[in-house]
Amino acid sequence: MKSIIILFLLSISYLSCDTYVNGEGEKHLCGKFEIEDLISDSTCSTWFLEEYKNYDFKADTSLKTKLNEYKVEIYLGTWCGDSKQWVPRFIKVWNELGLERSNLQMCALYDKTIYGKSKKGPKGEEIGKSIFRVPTFIFYKNDIELARIIESPHKDLISDLTKIANNKILKTNYPASSYLIKLLENESLENIKKHRNKIVNQIKNKLSDYSELNSTATYFIDIDRLDIAMEIFEINNNIFKNSIELLEDFAEKLEYYSNSKEIIDVYFRILKIDSNNKNAKERLDYLSK
Repeated sequence: MKSIIILFLLSISYLSCDTYVNGEGEKHLCGKFEIEDLISDSTCSTWFLEEYKNYDFKADTSLKTKLNEYKVEIYLGTWCGDSKQWVPRFIKVWNELGLERSNLQMCALYDKTIYGKSKKGPKGEEIGKSIFRVPTFIFYKNDIELARIIESPHKDLISDLTKIANNKILKTNYPASSYLIKLLENESLENIKKHRNKIVNQIKNKLSDYSELNSTATYFIDIDRLDIAMEIFEINNNIFKNSIELLEDFAEKLEYYSNSKEIIDVYFRILKIDSNNKNAKERLDYLSK
């Protein structure tokens, strides 16, 4: 309760960050901002304070000394359910441990209704950070990234923070996607296509099913990079060969997010595996009109 009161008192000021109105008419934060803005802004304060108040945890106070060596960049969407859950919880842990607020840097990203800017900041704050899910917490020590939490803790928040504090390797969610995103930031798309088989061998054991990479491909459709989305699809399809479920899921995503000729190609691939697939026939008939 004490930390909530302090947060409230600090927030009694004007909103210091930028906002935007999305395609659904909702106002959201964008760009770098201060924690207090989550309370000053009426659209954020309700969910932030509720989650902050209701989150209970037990943490070893020795974490304070170890975690205070870290700086953390937090990329979130005030439109995102996972951000609304994990950002208030993380900030409560940080506050209750008495860690330096100045070691946290907050940045809000656009949602997918802003064409070509899904999970991007107004000034390119996310460039080079491999952000494809929110929230993403990036932990630095001496300006070197040592860990990150993507979307939600791998185990639970305190366990993950304890591993980070003790310099233990922290498993993250979406390891295959993380590998691909970093690769795309450092290699040309043509080079990735050239070494597709090698990449497949690198990441296939990181995947339990096709859904992770299909979702990551959708992110690139959102930001108008269909070329990258299609390459991720090809990698996924190489790993999960002849998966009707993968093809149908990706075709559905393509139809929802774009009007590309690639949709027809995916439905024809389905028919090569299952010539009697009713849905593929119906969609091809519809798309040909």
